Amino acid sequence: HPEKAHEITLEIAIDGKVSGQILTSDKLQDYNSFDNPDNIIPTEFKGFKKKRNTITVKLPAFSVVVLNIK
Repeated sequence: HPEKAHEITLEIAIDGKVSGQILTSDKLQDYNSFDNPDNIIPTEFKGFKKKRNTITVKLPAFSVVVLNIK
């Protein structure tokens, strides 16, 4: 949902470390341009909790999240 945050839980066997990155902005209409190329930049994402065989992720509105499992 583009206007609300969501929490999801994934059941997955995880032996390694989890890290994440997020692209987000306060406004859906924000974008990068040649004049402002760093308006929206990837930053570290810590909105997840790893527990045994599950990861719970809080996904903010207007965001793209990538989780890396190693």
